[in-house]
Amino acid sequence: MISLCVGIFLLPLCYFSTVSPSFPTAFYVDNEDAQSVPLHVNKKVGARLESHILELLGIENHGSGIRDEFATRFMAQLYKKTEEDFALNPAYRYLETGTPLPAADEKAIGLGEADTIISFLPRVISDRNAEGGSKLGFDRPEIPNEGRLLHAELRVSFENVSKPSLLIAKFQDLRVSDFSLSENGQFFVNITEVLNTWAANPSIRPAVTVFAVSKRSRRYPLSEFGKWHSFGIASFADSGHQRRGRSKRNVPNGRHYPDSSPVSFTTSKPKLPFVRKSVYGKECRRRTLYVDFKYLNWQDWVIAPDGFYAHYCDGSCSFPLTSHMNATNHAIVQTLVTTEPKCAPSTLKSMKILFIDYSRNVILKRYRDMRVEDCGCQ
Repeated sequence: MISLCVGIFLLPLCYFSTVSPSFPTAFYVDNEDAQSVPLHVNKKVGARLESHILELLGIENHGSGIRDEFATRFMAQLYKKTEEDFALNPAYRYLETGTPLPAADEKAIGLGEADTIISFLPRVISDRNAEGGSKLGFDRPEIPNEGRLLHAELRVSFENVSKPSLLIAKFQDLRVSDFSLSENGQFFVNITEVLNTWAANPSIRPAVTVFAVSKRSRRYPLSEFGKWHSFGIASFADSGHQRRGRSKRNVPNGRHYPDSSPVSFTTSKPKLPFVRKSVYGKECRRRTLYVDFKYLNWQDWVIAPDGFYAHYCDGSCSFPLTSHMNATNHAIVQTLVTTEPKCAPSTLKSMKILFIDYSRNVILKRYRDMRVEDCGCQ
């Protein structure tokens, strides 16, 4: 069998096959000539690999289809601002916009610090309540596990050119706040303290009344100025790095995988004995591992990216260690005794995924240590 040590952070120790099957694959790896080739697996093994990845991402359930284009476009702008290789899933490329994210919005949301950004949509309880405003209700916010709320805001936009001069928000505790106007023409108001109050008090039904103020300082419901859209944004920072180990999850959609043991594949060279040295007989370095979301059938709920290069480390760490092996000082000393250094990641990089959750809200989440940047003997 040929061993590819993908289990460093993404999957268990796997034995892969490059024998051509009759169905497409979601995984691509290096072959002996350092060329990317499809990693072919049967349906059962493919399902188990998918289960491992979902468990790693911490996604129990997911939805499909967006509920509000305005909110999703804004989230796509956030994703574009943070990812160098910006590429939306082909099914969602209509969301791309040439309008840059205003710097003030980026700073307020805490884009650089945030590990999770959640969009959520209000429902109209009353278009014109007794006070003459539009009353909006919200589902009770769910604070991510180990999450610390950085910032939350409510945004309102109008399709008509004629807009109100000002928006005013009135909350259940009678607190009143004026909306500000963003460079992109959206009104927004900070609701960070309000969101914390809603989350901490189950007896409160989250709601806010919004007044549209005319140039003559008269208050109206939002509909007085034509069609409007509203959504909320909340950003969170992890209190610590992502846990490397996760508890066994319940797989959604009625799927069940009987075990999570390492996945094995027969190879085109079954007589080759399993040995710890590199499968290519070459020095330790980074190898290709690409995961294509389309062939996992994730294109209906993962907005971006359409796949990612996880990569992995493989190769020999034989004595004497050369500079090309990127060896640590400890690894060099280790070669003087019997224990052989291992080829492992020396630099890891995070990645972000923009996806639709089970409530059909759009989530932008950062996953730490998901991509191998460099490998070395350790």
